[in-house]
Amino acid sequence: MDPRTRSTRNPGPAAAMTVVLLWFASPASARVTVAPWSGNIGFVSSKSTAGAVVDQQSVEVPGPAAWSHTLFTQAEDDSTESNAFATAVLASSFSDSVFAVNWSGFGFAEGPAATNGGGSLLYVHFAIERTQSYTNYPLFTAGTFASNRTSVFLLNLMSPDLHVLTLIPGETSTGRLPPGLYAYYFSSSYRDEPQNGVPDGVSSQIGFYEVAEPLVTQHPQSQTVAAGSTASFQVNGGSLATTDPDGGPTLTYQWRYRLAPLTNGGRISGATSSELQISGVTPADSGVYDCVVTATTLQSIEEPSSLARLTVTGGTTAVEDPARLGGLSLAAPTPNPSRGKASLHFTLPRTADVTLEVLDVSGRVVRTLLSGGTRAAGAHAIEWDGLDARGTGAHAGLYFVRLRAGLEQRLQRVVRLRS
Repeated sequence: MDPRTRSTRNPGPAAAMTVVLLWFASPASARVTVAPWSGNIGFVSSKSTAGAVVDQQSVEVPGPAAWSHTLFTQAEDDSTESNAFATAVLASSFSDSVFAVNWSGFGFAEGPAATNGGGSLLYVHFAIERTQSYTNYPLFTAGTFASNRTSVFLLNLMSPDLHVLTLIPGETSTGRLPPGLYAYYFSSSYRDEPQNGVPDGVSSQIGFYEVAEPLVTQHPQSQTVAAGSTASFQVNGGSLATTDPDGGPTLTYQWRYRLAPLTNGGRISGATSSELQISGVTPADSGVYDCVVTATTLQSIEEPSSLARLTVTGGTTAVEDPARLGGLSLAAPTPNPSRGKASLHFTLPRTADVTLEVLDVSGRVVRTLLSGGTRAAGAHAIEWDGLDARGTGAHAGLYFVRLRAGLEQRLQRVVRLRS
């Protein structure tokens, strides 16, 4: 595929910066559907501090169409002879065949009380209807800020703690993704840097096209079984024969539990065949399974199946994968926007250790409302009084409330207005 270049220029007050998005031609048969933007999260932020003077700006990404924005912040405090300014640039585009995101910026800090920071976050749901081949084009230049953290990956929503594909850091790579519900996660931010420098320069671009003859034509199905019984999962290969003319196999199979390969032995059989069997299942067997099918003729092609969930019931209690806490919910804060207190309501499907935090747009924890204590199943309510961890009023702007229970989390936006 030959890349085509589209450039959008959005100069800030201090300097002009150019953002480049690469577009890769894809067949019209691509079957990647980006979820409605209302279910996703996207923003870019910039913050400059000089003594008691703070200039913080943030902008939400309006939708999955091509978009770019440059933020410029500046703060000056004569009493401390401090001056700071920062620029943040985010460009993104999500279509049914190409995801492209670029992030860059710079920061300047002079004086004993000057710092700068900035960040970007994108969390985009998408669905794959038919098996897709992908090509990942990562570009990453490490910045000079020690606090910079960058993470870009794809996750499968059936088990959100599993990163099915790391996009950055990494090298150009190709592979296949099976049908399922996914999320694209992009995060890069730095904070409270007291010197001049630049954050990580990140360009994440991944192109999709439909596989005409997938190796897997029948994917394993999720199931619920009673403890002590036998669970089985099956996959069917595609039109390729199972043996080559010399009698050797052309398709091989490797079953996985939570993306880790299984081996035969004990209660497990068929770990390297088209049918996996687990006898005498226990609650510990609950979780997600899939099978990697490999074609070994001419060239090696690996294709994972869709994930399938096994739920084991013992008596009247269903025991699920401990990494997934289904039914966890966090309601939108009220009132929103808020000048003072905001009420937060969340629901736990079962007893769990819970952390509830308020984050600013750079990902910094502004206030911890609950710090890992055990909470019973059911509905819970708590108030954020609008104060930060030091007991002072949080600045006006966009914040995120993050609820974590087990390894799953929920996010909600809340906007603070000036009192």
